[in-house]
Amino acid sequence: MPSIFADFSKLTQLTSALSDPSKIIVTFDNIREKIESARKADIGQRFIDQADGTGKQWAGLAPSTVKDRIKKGFPGSSPILIRTGKLRDAAINANIQTGISSDASFYTATIEDADIAKIANILQKGSSKNNLPARVFFDISPTFSDKVKELFAEAQTNRIKELFSGQLVSSFLK
Repeated sequence: MPSIFADFSKLTQLTSALSDPSKIIVTFDNIREKIESARKADIGQRFIDQADGTGKQWAGLAPSTVKDRIKKGFPGSSPILIRTGKLRDAAINANIQTGISSDASFYTATIEDADIAKIANILQKGSSKNNLPARVFFDISPTFSDKVKELFAEAQTNRIKELFSGQLVSSFLK
């Protein structure tokens, strides 16, 4: 049976480490690849679901668009926003800059191909001039937000476990 002094020593060690935030802080850099992978999957899901991040379905295509797609050898009314896959692929692989302010989370997407970027912007925002409804695919879904929170929590737990070889922390986390 371990002595109370040994347990107190471990508690002192934990308290000391936790009082130095630099030892346990997980930064975005620590989990950047996992967040990037989740973001790509999240944007790709828009094109699969044919809906924005909240699940609101994109408006159907106008009859003239369906006719034009068929004439050019593409499927008629679906999938929306996918003919060749270039827009979808550009959206998934866009350079994303994220930020959080006191009132909102946001991100800015940059698509390298200027022509596709112009089309993406119009499709994302819609156009009253051309009677084109917005079909949002660059948004932060609740699923993605939850995934990022989960990744940070997991990384934080793993970092603490690394500091104490998992044994000490596991007993405190139970």
